[in-house]
Amino acid sequence: MSRSLNTNQALMELSLTSLGLMIASCILFAAVFSLLFLQDRDTTLELSGIASRFCTEVNNMDLMFLENSTQYYFPVHPQYTISLSTEYIHLSQPRSQNKNVTILRQFLIHPLPCNHSLNPDWSSGDQFHNNFLLSCYHHTGSRHDPIDYANISRVQQYLYNLTLSLQKTLSTFPLMVEKQKPVVLEKIMVYYDSNGNGLWEKASDTFQEFVFLYQDQVS
Repeated sequence: MSRSLNTNQALMELSLTSLGLMIASCILFAAVFSLLFLQDRDTTLELSGIASRFCTEVNNMDLMFLENSTQYYFPVHPQYTISLSTEYIHLSQPRSQNKNVTILRQFLIHPLPCNHSLNPDWSSGDQFHNNFLLSCYHHTGSRHDPIDYANISRVQQYLYNLTLSLQKTLSTFPLMVEKQKPVVLEKIMVYYDSNGNGLWEKASDTFQEFVFLYQDQVS
């Protein structure tokens, strides 16, 4: 009888020990899961903030009334990556269980992210006006030296083709950003002498504008 009681007591103690271990394991699993969840949530919030701030800067540049440029510095973080297309900024950071936290934010406008391999003709607003347009069309396209009437359609077609080419290429192969370098945001404007009098007149002439995004390029 005594031996039976001892056996039952041992079994009960073993069961309680197993139950305790099971409860401890569940608590540990829940704690690890919560920690990973909170880390992923924090990462998502961080990347969302980075993407939103850059989109705001691009939009603000588009709202400029005159040509302008600024340099934008992304936070230097060893893990996350940044890529740009004419529609989106995409950020990705590896997290737990071989998964990535990714953020895709759409621009309000269609900027033109570029580098020298995508656009070898020019790599800044100054080069666009004073090298490319001046050498190809004999005018810089500025307010004081607008594109003459005979070349308006040619310049507009060139810009249309460039935009279309970048849209197609970057939709498949987005431009990767080097976080150690600033991204230059540049508002570029092209003025056209539509009435053929050699001047750009606000009341009767037209212009085009776009936002160019690039990092240090080789001319």
